[in-house]
Amino acid sequence: MKVRREHLEYLCDNKDMWGDKWAIMGDFNDILDGNEKRGSIVRSEGSFQQFRDFVGNIGMGEIPFSGYEFTWSNLRRHEGFVEERLDRAFGSPSWLLQYPKLRL
Repeated sequence: MKVRREHLEYLCDNKDMWGDKWAIMGDFNDILDGNEKRGSIVRSEGSFQQFRDFVGNIGMGEIPFSGYEFTWSNLRRHEGFVEERLDRAFGSPSWLLQYPKLRL
């Protein structure tokens, strides 16, 4: 958790160097709410706050997603099966306006 927090803080601290139009994407290894997870234990609402704060603080919007909603699974069968939406893409408001038809 400490390393993830440090990475998110680094991105927030350095985003002004990226200019007005930028995008960031990848496996963020976290979700924004419980609807982005199926299976296993239910996470508390507070457990999403760090990633939500990151998205809000950096001032980015999510690139719309189409296709199957979950991007990761643990490949187990039956009751131990878990799926989550970990892979996502974000862009600055200016970047998103430049590419309004973009879909991930």
